[in-house]
Amino acid sequence: MEISFRGQYDKDLFFKSVMLANQPPKNRRYVQIFMSVFIVIAIGVLVSRLIETGEGWRIAWSRLDIFAELAEGARLERIQSLPNRGNIYDRNGQVLVNQSGSSIRLFIIEQNISNINACKDYLSELLRQEYDEITALFDQYLPETRFPVGEIDPETYQREQANLRSYCDIGDDVNDTYTFPTRRYFGELAPHVVGYISQLQPE
Repeated sequence: MEISFRGQYDKDLFFKSVMLANQPPKNRRYVQIFMSVFIVIAIGVLVSRLIETGEGWRIAWSRLDIFAELAEGARLERIQSLPNRGNIYDRNGQVLVNQSGSSIRLFIIEQNISNINACKDYLSELLRQEYDEITALFDQYLPETRFPVGEIDPETYQREQANLRSYCDIGDDVNDTYTFPTRRYFGELAPHVVGYISQLQPE
């Protein structure tokens, strides 16, 4: 509605002005109409699914109201899929981090080692761990128990295979090592710089 003012007021013009001032904008009217229609439909659907039971009125529902695909005989299956991560290269094209790499886990039995201290010294240097850390690991297991002592890359294992057998009796039994796929970090790299991820630790 529009008002054409010609320099004087009359009663009709006054009422038109009041009506225009209180008239909601067109977009608000459309929203109000839409909401009204939605509420009417929602109430209609709700009422159509009401059933009377011995305990009073209840809403009839089925598993399809929770999952549309959960029809009779169907089942839900949870599948966890981790996305592949890419390799990281240096400026010369050399691989810094290999997503398709592998690592070798070393297992040890203390009672099979002829010189425990020499083995601990060697492992401390090989695994870049303090001697006390290696000793604390040994103390967690009985002498006859086979336990994991650390992980190295295949190239290091090939190079140190003779020393591993000589110092720590690792390599003369198929159960002394376990090879598994993993994201490989080469050389003296800091993993947190080139994209290392892992589970959160309590510390």
